[in-house]
Amino acid sequence: MDRMTGLLTAVALTGVIGISGCNQAESPAEVRHDVAEAQRDANRNVAEARAEANRDVEEERRAAADDLRRGGEAAREGNSEIVEDQLEGASDVAMAKAKGEYEVAKEKCEALSGDAQDACKDAAEERYEDAKEAADRIDDGV
Repeated sequence: MDRMTGLLTAVALTGVIGISGCNQAESPAEVRHDVAEAQRDANRNVAEARAEANRDVEEERRAAADDLRRGGEAAREGNSEIVEDQLEGASDVAMAKAKGEYEVAKEKCEALSGDAQDACKDAAEERYEDAKEAADRIDDGV
């Protein structure tokens, strides 16, 4: 074998070995660990989104109370901003939940291999996209 043929053979084998490692199932223990970690991250992110939404609404309520003391149009605008903040907060929480559920679902797919793993991940991504659209509709007040 000449030098070029040997190099091409080595490159081809490396590619085959690399491809064969894709879409292999992880061990049940590794999947449990990864799923638990994804669930913890998801719960933390949802809690943070809720806390931020609550802070934003509370700030608007304080501002609306100040506007109410002054009366008139400012008070009506303040109430409108509270509703907008509530919708935005609900959307942010829904988005955080969707992202967390997606990450957990992807980790669960790691228990599968080959086409089953691909189908599982595709289904998880489809549910995630649907959930993101629903979160956008919340923000739009629909």
